[in-house]
Amino acid sequence: MRPADRGTPTSRPISFVRKVSVPRSRQAVAQFVALLIPGVVLAGCGGSNPSASTQPGTVPRRAPSTQVVRLLDNGFLAPSTVRGPAVDLEVVNDGTEVHEMEISQVKPGTTTRQVVEALHRHEEPPFMVADTGGVTALGPGERLRYRRHLPPGSYVLYCSLPTADGSDHLSKGMVRLFTVSDSQPGPAPVPDLTVTMGDRAITTPAITAGTRSVALVNRGTTEHEIWITGVPSTQDQRRLGEVDAWFEHGQVGPPPLGAHFPGGHQSISPGSSVTLTMTFRHGYTYHFVDNTGAHPVSSTERVV
Repeated sequence: MRPADRGTPTSRPISFVRKVSVPRSRQAVAQFVALLIPGVVLAGCGGSNPSASTQPGTVPRRAPSTQVVRLLDNGFLAPSTVRGPAVDLEVVNDGTEVHEMEISQVKPGTTTRQVVEALHRHEEPPFMVADTGGVTALGPGERLRYRRHLPPGSYVLYCSLPTADGSDHLSKGMVRLFTVSDSQPGPAPVPDLTVTMGDRAITTPAITAGTRSVALVNRGTTEHEIWITGVPSTQDQRRLGEVDAWFEHGQVGPPPLGAHFPGGHQSISPGSSVTLTMTFRHGYTYHFVDNTGAHPVSSTERVV
C-alpha cells in the first residue's frame, strides 16, 4: 500500500504504505503514479479484427464465473467472498471521478479502520501480508475485465486518489474487505496484443479502436507498471502536464484535453505478465507509462 501523501515521488520501495499517492500523467519525460504479485494474470477476451471487437465502452459478455466490482465515489459494491485462487473480476467505474482499485492481502480480522489509519500514518502495519497490485486510473463509465491469481485469504480493496476538498477517496469510504475462497482455476486468457516492458523502454504494438485483450509482459530485472492515458490526437500531446495538475487538485471539473483513462496495472514482477481487457477510442493517442524507476519511461501509440 502507498501512504496517503500528496507528493509524486519518481520511485518507491515495494511496501504496504507506498500505495497512496497522486497519479502523474505523461509529459515529455512521461510521468504518472505504483505493487507486486508473482504470476498475476488479468483475464480478458476480444479480437484484433473489427468483426471480433466490441464498441468502445463495452466488453465481451462475461463468463458465468466472473464477479463484478463497482467503483463508486464513496465506496465499493463488491461481493464479500470471491471464488479463487483464479479470481475473475469485471471492474466497473460507476462513479463520477477517476478511480483506482488497489488490492492488498491482510491478516484475518483486520478492520477497514486499521487500514485507513495505517495508510494515513505512512506506516508498515503488522497486519500486512502482501502487496498484490491493483488497477490503475479507470475513468467514469469505463470497465476493465481481468483474471488474476490470489491465494485464499483476506484482502482489502481501496482507492486513495486525492479529492478537491484536500482529502482522498480512501477517507470518503472507498475501502472494503473481502475474502478469497479456494476453488478450481479456469483457463488462462489469450491476448490480442502484447506490450513489453524492460528496464529502459516500453514497446507497444499498433492498436485499433475497440475492446482489446492486452498482455503486459515484464522482461526487465525489476518490477514494472503500466499507466495508460489517452488524449485526442488533435490535441497538443505536450500539454499532458495539465492532466497531472488536474489529478493533484482532486479532479475539479472534467479531465483536461478530453483525457481518457482505460485502466492499467501496478507492479508486475520480473518474468511475469498481466493480460487485461480494455477499450481504446478511435482518434486518440495513448501514452503507456512506467514510473517505477528513477527515470520514467514511456511509449505512445495512435489509435485508428
